[in-house]
Amino acid sequence: MNKYQKGITLVELLVSMTISVIVIGSSITTYVGVKKIYQNINQQANDNVKALMVKQAFENILSNMGFACVYGSQNQSFEDNTGDNMLSILEKGVASVGNMPFPNDYGLPGSMEGDCSGECFQIGTDYLMIQRDTEYTNTVSDSSGLVFTVPKNSIKELASDEYIITCTANAYNLMKISDISTNGEETSITISNNIDSSIGKGGYVGKYELDIYYIRDTGRLDKLGNKIYSLYLYIRDSSSRGMSYELIDGVSNLKIAYVKTEDVSQGSNINWSSISSATRLDKNVSGLKLSFDINGQTYNRIIPINVN
Repeated sequence: MNKYQKGITLVELLVSMTISVIVIGSSITTYVGVKKIYQNINQQANDNVKALMVKQAFENILSNMGFACVYGSQNQSFEDNTGDNMLSILEKGVASVGNMPFPNDYGLPGSMEGDCSGECFQIGTDYLMIQRDTEYTNTVSDSSGLVFTVPKNSIKELASDEYIITCTANAYNLMKISDISTNGEETSITISNNIDSSIGKGGYVGKYELDIYYIRDTGRLDKLGNKIYSLYLYIRDSSSRGMSYELIDGVSNLKIAYVKTEDVSQGSNINWSSISSATRLDKNVSGLKLSFDINGQTYNRIIPINVN
């Protein structure tokens, strides 16, 4: 062995190890910091997407409200011929906003009523409710007693117990189907209760649907043990079929304000009114302002509306 060849001394080894530990520690600290920043940015991006989804959901439901009746949707009264005590809902008009909960005699799920227990609506929040047709057609013949006819397959998948709606110059009539039969190119619809006025040939008939956006307890808890609320959509189109669907998780504290058409002006002069009781969205209302929370951050979104 060369007498000048030397190995690494213990001191040098300890120094090298110390430097390595410092470098690795710095790298880990940097990684953790960068990861935390990424998680925050990613969470904020997800929350912003959810806020956009909430706005789009409300815009979508507002653009689909009402019925395709030639008489419009503001001049007629509503008549309940279902036998299911739907008049309290019908009289709110094709679109309305209000405070949760709903009265117990509305025939809605217990999760939306004042005496709810379990997975319920969030106290102190508001709702948006619309009525609409999902399909519509014209009658083939005048009504005869409890029966009228429409073109075959003009309204798909009609079944007994479903709601349909007709209109005249004076009123909308909500009815419930008791029987369906097809003969040739026509479908005969038998309703459960007679209506006050006949359905004339060529008259409008639509497949009725009730939609309600509201905030409800999901039944899940966050890491701190708090309830997780979400935006739900309740859909009902018959006396026996109504269901709530979770749309966007983590949404809470929904409050809705509206602006009257006559009060609309430029800039900060717009006067937003909070909801004190159920309010019809008619031609006197030109916009809604949504306020809601996602992961502790409050979002405000404005939606213009146009009710003919």
